[in-house]
Amino acid sequence: MVRDQLLAAVMARLAQIEAAQDPALALEPGALDDVQRLAETLHDDDGDVEAHYVLGLFYWYRYLALPEGQDRDALENTIGALTPFFIADAEGLPEPLLPVLAENAIGTAITLLEQAMSTSDLTLTRIRE
Repeated sequence: MVRDQLLAAVMARLAQIEAAQDPALALEPGALDDVQRLAETLHDDDGDVEAHYVLGLFYWYRYLALPEGQDRDALENTIGALTPFFIADAEGLPEPLLPVLAENAIGTAITLLEQAMSTSDLTLTRIRE
C-alpha cells in the first residue's frame, strides 16, 4: 500500500532527525518529497491519526529549523496536521503548540457536540454523558 510505504519513509526521516537532535535535517533537499506525497493521500476527516501525527512532527521540525519569517507555512502545516491528533486526545505533542491546537480544535469540538446533541447514535451520545 502506497500510504504505508510513504508513512514508513517519513517515520525513518523523523528517526534520523530525532537521533541527531537536528531539526535542520528536515530541510535537506528531497526531505519534503515523501511528506508531500503522504499528505496528498490524506483527507481532514479520514481518521488517519497516525499519519497526521507523523506529518505534524515533520512540519514541526521544519518550523524549528527555518529562519523566522520563512517558517509560517511550516507552522500552519504543523497545526493542520496535529489538530486531529490533539482532538483524539493523544499524547506526545510539542508542548508549545498545545494552546494553538486547542484553539484550532474548537470548531471540530463544537461540531461533534452539536451532532451528539441531535442524534440517537449511541457512539455520539456518549459525549453528552
